[in-house]
Amino acid sequence: MRLLIDAEHSYMQPAIDAVAIHLQAKYNKQTPVVFNTYQCYLKDSHQRLEADIHLAKQKGFLLAAKVVRGAYMHLERDRAAEMGYPSPIQDSLEDTHFNYNRSAAQYGCETTTICTSSYFG
Repeated sequence: MRLLIDAEHSYMQPAIDAVAIHLQAKYNKQTPVVFNTYQCYLKDSHQRLEADIHLAKQKGFLLAAKVVRGAYMHLERDRAAEMGYPSPIQDSLEDTHFNYNRSAAQYGCETTTICTSSYFG
């Protein structure tokens, strides 16, 4: 059995990431069981993925990642405008594709809409 933790709005994501990393450190010792999702339409997704890979190597667990383009673009932009902070969304669709492709390629995924086959450790 595998647990794929889905991504949410950027303001909820830090808590979700913390739970996912905790569960991965506990259960992903020999086989990837718990996966976290990285939404590449978010400007910080590649940096978060790199940081999580580093942490997994440092702590000795397998990081399992589902790399996606994203789904909450208009909601994220609207909220950022309402709250008066910079949008966390890539500036263009091309930037999203670039971020997705480099994340997928750099970490061993096939370039598909959803990558669930990247195991790091």
